[in-house]
Amino acid sequence: MSQIFIISDIFGRTPALEQLAQDLAPPGFAVELLDPYKGVDQGFSSQEQAYDAFMAGIGLDDYQKFIKKKLNSYNGTIFLIAFSVGASAVFRLSGNPAFNHVRKAICFYPSQIRHFPDIDPCFDLELIFPNCEPGFDVDKMMAMQKRKETVSCQKAPGSHGFMNKLSPGFHERLYEQFCDAFIKGINS
Repeated sequence: MSQIFIISDIFGRTPALEQLAQDLAPPGFAVELLDPYKGVDQGFSSQEQAYDAFMAGIGLDDYQKFIKKKLNSYNGTIFLIAFSVGASAVFRLSGNPAFNHVRKAICFYPSQIRHFPDIDPCFDLELIFPNCEPGFDVDKMMAMQKRKETVSCQKAPGSHGFMNKLSPGFHERLYEQFCDAFIKGINS
């Protein structure tokens, strides 16, 4: 059986993420949520609160180590869907040839990849950017990443967080569009 890992952003496991997992669960696939708080809903009231808690208690390096350990424990075919800091952690892991059992990763708004320009992914990686990011020029980042053999990029007409119902950038139409595209793509 193939495994889908859904890797959360700084909000972690929430009812919204659980709903997303249900919306993305095609028949014949096991779905597991990975989050920095080990499955405990933190009940954050704002993005700022979630960011502060993530930075104070976890950080990108520790989150990446946690994800790496989970991926190493699974030997079958893996699909990854990751968001924001989770997407950045997946991008950092993508250069490791030990993860050749990852069939594909879809990374939504991985803003921290700007700090790791030399990573050359060893598996298919689709990067989905928002229309703009405060830390870098999205078009330049896409042009740089598209030069890599295993990377494809697209820019969605939404803000950072458009797939997270708890984010100020949430966009219902984009959420539905990307869920439908994933289900169609994985079943083809």
